Amino acid sequence: MKIVVAETTRPKTGRKIIIRSTVALVAVAALAGCSKMNAYDNPKHLVAASVEERHPIRVTNRSVAIKLPVDVGAYGLTGRQKRKVRRFLAGYKDSGDSGRIVVAAPSGGQNEAATFNALRDLRSVMLSYRISRGTIAFRPYHAGRNQNPPIKLSYGRYVAEGPECGDWPENLAEDKLNQNYSNFGCASQRNLAAMIANPRDLVRPRGETPRYGGRRDVVFEKYTKGDTTVSQKSEDESGAVSDVAK
Repeated sequence: MKIVVAETTRPKTGRKIIIRSTVALVAVAALAGCSKMNAYDNPKHLVAASVEERHPIRVTNRSVAIKLPVDVGAYGLTGRQKRKVRRFLAGYKDSGDSGRIVVAAPSGGQNEAATFNALRDLRSVMLSYRISRGTIAFRPYHAGRNQNPPIKLSYGRYVAEGPECGDWPENLAEDKLNQNYSNFGCASQRNLAAMIANPRDLVRPRGETPRYGGRRDVVFEKYTKGDTTVSQKSEDESGAVSDVAK
């Protein structure tokens, strides 16, 4: 910073007196103004602009699995096990596109013959739910020391987890910048994560179904013939006033 130096001469004595005056107060005030931090430069105010960035919804892929114990000498799945499989398949279809259903079949146990019968019933139940063969992946696993190992079914399902809310680090009455506080929008994001039917929609959009062209073909045919394309409406639908009302 530049400091001003003033020089004055007294004609009576001819002596030249150099007065070097440093404007201390001005300099200190100027330096204080230069060093003052803008309130917006404070790191605690550098928050994300949007609610989605400040309180993101976490979508993960988790495994949903069940086990079907198979006793030695069993001739297939029991009625209770079939109902369990149906609930499992219903959850799979409700979850949308969840990939393949992995069927892990044991080998090397004493119930190997009974496992074969159980897999036959399992395949029948899955086909009744219109689960395509390409969606089912069979994988064997060694029974080890377990003489009655179960059949394992699993698939991956998207799960949405909302943010943790309730963070109030500052007194809102003392916020001079009037910015969005840290907890702003957190409850809405948490509710959205809890209400969404298929969290996969947050990862990528669903494919569109083919459009219905029946009505379009009818209108276009009328247009080609020169007929009116306006739909015919009854008096009730058009709002016409009847003669009785008149």
